[in-house]
Amino acid sequence: MSVWDRIVHAYRALQTEVARAAERQRRLNEFRKVVAAAVADGVVTLDEFDALREAQRQLGLTDADVQAIRGEVIRQALQAATEDKRLSPEEERSLQQLAEYFDLPADQIPANREQLDRYRLLYQLEHEPLPVVMVPGLVLRRGETPHWSEPGELLEERVINRRYEGGSSGFSFRIAKGVRYRVGGHRGRIVTETGLVPISRGDLVLTNRRIVFRGDRRSVAAEWTKVIDVSLYLDGIKVSVTNRAKPVLIRFADSRNAEIVGVVVSRLINEA
Repeated sequence: MSVWDRIVHAYRALQTEVARAAERQRRLNEFRKVVAAAVADGVVTLDEFDALREAQRQLGLTDADVQAIRGEVIRQALQAATEDKRLSPEEERSLQQLAEYFDLPADQIPANREQLDRYRLLYQLEHEPLPVVMVPGLVLRRGETPHWSEPGELLEERVINRRYEGGSSGFSFRIAKGVRYRVGGHRGRIVTETGLVPISRGDLVLTNRRIVFRGDRRSVAAEWTKVIDVSLYLDGIKVSVTNRAKPVLIRFADSRNAEIVGVVVSRLINEA
C-alpha cells in the first residue's frame, strides 16, 4: 500500500469514527429527553422505568452508554424532587431506584447530605405526627407534650444611645430702624436611639398547648389560643399575644432552623 493509500485509508477511518461518535451522541441526546420527561415531577414510576429500558433498547444504547450520563441524570432528578425544599419517602425511593438503574451506589449520589436531611425533616414535620422531644426541667401541664426545642435569645427594644444636639441662636438682620428679624434659632435637645438587644438566653420550646421561652434571666409563655399574630424572620420569630403590650421577639442561635420552627408553629396553631 502506497503512502497515499495509507493516508486515504486513515482519513476514511477517521470519518467513520467521527460519524459513529456523532450518531452515539444523537442517540444519547434522545435518551436524555426520555429521562427528562420521566424525572420532571421528581418521582419515577414503574411505567416510566419500563419506558427508559425500552428507549435504551430501541436506541441501541449499552449500559456503559447510559452510565456515562448517570451523574447529570441523578442531579436533574434530585433537583426536580427537592424543588419545593421537601423530600418525601416516595421521592427518596424513586431516587434510590434511579441510582440502581444507572448502577450508581446510593452513597455516591451527588447531593448535599445535610441539605437532604433538612428537606426530609421539613416534609415529616408537615405530613407526619410531630416528634416528641425531651425538655429537662420544664414543668408540663396535664396533657401537654413538647414537640420542638430551639436555642435562642429573647430580645427587647431598648435605648442604645443618647446624644445631645445643641441649639442655635440663629442670626438677625435689620429691616427698619429699631426693628430686627431673627431666623434659624432653636433649642438643644436630647436624641435617643433604640434597638433590639438580647435580655435573656435560653430555649424556645413549642408544645401542643403553649409557646415557651425559658431564659437565664427572663422567661415568657403563652397559650396558642391567645396568640393573635406570628411573624417569621430569617433568623427569628415575633409573636403577638392578647393582653400583652409588646410582642415576644426571639432570635434563633441557628438561623438555618427558622423554616423548621415556622412549620412546627404553623402545625401547632392550626391544631390548637
